[in-house]
Formats: sequence, structure tokens, C-alpha cells
Amino acid sequence: MNFDLYTRLYLWLAARRPLVLFITLLIVIGSLVISSRIRLEEDILDTLPKKDRRVDEYRYSLRKFRQIDRVFIDVGVSSDDPGTLARAADEVFFRALHQRRLHEDHVPFRLKRTGEGD
Repeated sequence: MNFDLYTRLYLWLAARRPLVLFITLLIVIGSLVISSRIRLEEDILDTLPKKDRRVDEYRYSLRKFRQIDRVFIDVGVSSDDPGTLARAADEVFFRALHQRRLHEDHVPFRLKRTGEGD
């Protein structure tokens, strides 16, 4: 590497400091204008084809059966101690709330005893 090249580049840029700052400012403004036109879409269905039969069926099932868009977590323990199960379920519940910054109304918390509704 030629360190003399870096020295000459620095001196050239330092001598033209207002021009360098102006060009940098133009690049930043141009980048902001371009990035402001980017549309972030969190609904994955908007990225799928509009006239596709399978996509339409999936949209219909999502509208009719809202449970399809949820995640269910089954917490169980290998012992018969209900206190251990309650502590494990509480830990999963509170970590789900705090990691995703969710409100308690968005995360239903239900306990079901073994044998009920199986």
C-alpha cells in the first residue's frame, strides 16, 4: 500500500472541504428521498398474486376461521405437581409478552387440566 496516496487524498479533500460536505449532503438527501418511497408491508397476503385461486381460498379461510392465524403453545411437565406447571406456564406467558412487547389482551392465557376436553 502506498501511504502517500492516502495523504494526498486527505489533503485534496481537506482543501475542498465545502465541496465535499455539499456533495455528502446531496447524497444524504437523495438517499432520504429514495428511501421515503419504500413501502414496508407487514401483511404477507398483499405480496401474493391477486387473481390466484389458492391465494383466494387462503384469504377466505383466514376471514372465516380466525384461529388459523394464531399460535398455540402447550406447556406440560413430566411430574404431577400443579405448582411446577403453573410456574412454567407463567414463565412462557410473561416471556411472550415482554419479548414481543404485547399487551396482555393479545395473549390469552388458559389452563386446562389433564383429561378435560381431550
